[in-house]
Amino acid sequence: MKIKNKKKLIKKRLFILVASVVAISIVVLSSLALTSFFGEGGNQPPLEQPSPTQPTPAPGEDIPPTIDADKQDLGEKPNPGEQQDTSVTITSTSVVNGALRVRSLIQGVFNEGTCTLSVKRGETVVISREAPVQAGPSSSTCRGFDIAIDSLEDGVLSVNVSFDNGSISSISETKEITLTR
Repeated sequence: MKIKNKKKLIKKRLFILVASVVAISIVVLSSLALTSFFGEGGNQPPLEQPSPTQPTPAPGEDIPPTIDADKQDLGEKPNPGEQQDTSVTITSTSVVNGALRVRSLIQGVFNEGTCTLSVKRGETVVISREAPVQAGPSSSTCRGFDIAIDSLEDGVLSVNVSFDNGSISSISETKEITLTR
């Protein structure tokens, strides 16, 4: 009888010990999870402050740049009305579905302006096309140029894209492509 009671007592103590370890583990893990979510001290995470809204520019007006107080460029800023620098880069030239496709990127955000594609053979302009500019969040693009390759002869062509909005203008570096069918 004593041996049976001792076995029961050992089992009871072992059960209590295991249950205690499990309970303590749950409490510690919950505490760690809450601390990592809410931060030290049990405070709620800080809410992001909404940025002040900017007035919507009138049609034809350029989008004014936004400046975070933390990320201000302390370099020299151009005076209003002073010509700003921008650059045009041809990002892609390819033949797709029977068309020479030219894509470009303009450094700066512009709502107005015209892009002009010039395709030359030697010094002779064989194609000149215009497309409107399209503003993005941090740069702009020309809406794209697709030229039917049937209108072009095989051989080496020089391609460039220019941008002009009346106050700012830029031209890309010339890119040579070889058209063969």
